[in-house]
Amino acid sequence: MQNRSCLTILASSFLVAIAPPQTLIVDAANGPGTSFTQLPTATVQAPDGAVLLVRPGTYSPFTLANKSLTILCDPGVSLAGTVTLGPTQPHQTLNVRGLTWSTALLATGTILLDLQSCAGPVLLEEIVQPANVNCLPSSPFGQCYRSFGIAALDCAQLAVRDCTIACTATFERCNVAVENCRITGEHHLVPLVGGRTALTVRDSTLQLAGNSFVAGGDGVNNGGRAYAGAGNGIFAWTSDLRLAGGTVRGGGNTAGPFPAPFGGFTVIESAPTRPTRIDPRVALTGFYGPQAGTDAMPMLTGSGAPTGGTLSSRVTTRDGDLTILVVGLPGPPAPLLGIADAFWLEPSAHVFVAIGVHQAANPIAGSIQVPNDPGLRALRLHWQAVCQGPNTGFQATNPVVTLVR
Repeated sequence: MQNRSCLTILASSFLVAIAPPQTLIVDAANGPGTSFTQLPTATVQAPDGAVLLVRPGTYSPFTLANKSLTILCDPGVSLAGTVTLGPTQPHQTLNVRGLTWSTALLATGTILLDLQSCAGPVLLEEIVQPANVNCLPSSPFGQCYRSFGIAALDCAQLAVRDCTIACTATFERCNVAVENCRITGEHHLVPLVGGRTALTVRDSTLQLAGNSFVAGGDGVNNGGRAYAGAGNGIFAWTSDLRLAGGTVRGGGNTAGPFPAPFGGFTVIESAPTRPTRIDPRVALTGFYGPQAGTDAMPMLTGSGAPTGGTLSSRVTTRDGDLTILVVGLPGPPAPLLGIADAFWLEPSAHVFVAIGVHQAANPIAGSIQVPNDPGLRALRLHWQAVCQGPNTGFQATNPVVTLVR
């Protein structure tokens, strides 16, 4: 049942305990109330814990390091360069919402969003990156290197929500939760350059949930004269993959049937530390199936909200599973006894939201009504659920991060 009285007390205590952050306006047009006209200046001079409200306009790329900061962009904010996040300390939190790259026509090998050594929580929400359609040959054989959309290295807890990444993503030595994102690799561009792998994971944990769509780029077979292979959906090295929802596919062919070697893998893992887990609800298409078995597992989805709105989350699992939903402040990844997946909750600052038996017609869910107070912008709550049942066993869901914007 839903524990609404407890939830009300939790919400009130959280909101009272958190000091309102300083809010500053970044406006390239220098409109009323403007604190900064460019993001590079704002991210350096804004105090720790501040919220930057970015008005529509074109902005220079920036670096954000060694502080907590929330960047909330209005529609119409665009960049054309590399944004660097990190390093940060474990207690420093970064929230970046609504950044859009107007073009990916960048120098060979550029990274659009580069995350380095983020030891604290990071949320990327509604990031939009177009495909890199500019491919300059780097050798006489026509090979080239194209930009990465997101490249993250050594990030302790990285949540990627509601993003569109059309120029591939790579995570190395990271704990990553991806929800409701579209991540694709570009299609072939010249005869000897094939489709790109959409998502590369190395020495990391990756949890995929919601209506996410991950697809490798298509290759080409020009009438038997020139071949370029298709990209993989997900390629992983020594990583822990947990695919609970969405669609994953390998790249196909834009000019007729491929010989088998030129098909894209849906999911391929080299030297796995543990078997890749894929729930049967995940749609898999490609020339080869995943190199892993299926595994029933629960999934959690959620949504952020503006001030005056509602933060919410919902569990999807097997009918009959006992389900416990909790919400709390951010904490470091920490395994719970008997559960392999890490929690991203602060053990001393969370509460039970709902406990019940899951039924498809009446799923276990929870919500928090946010007062209409601008001082609550950047309030970040983490949700997690635990489910137990004959097919599910005893498992935690993926973590979900919700943000007041």
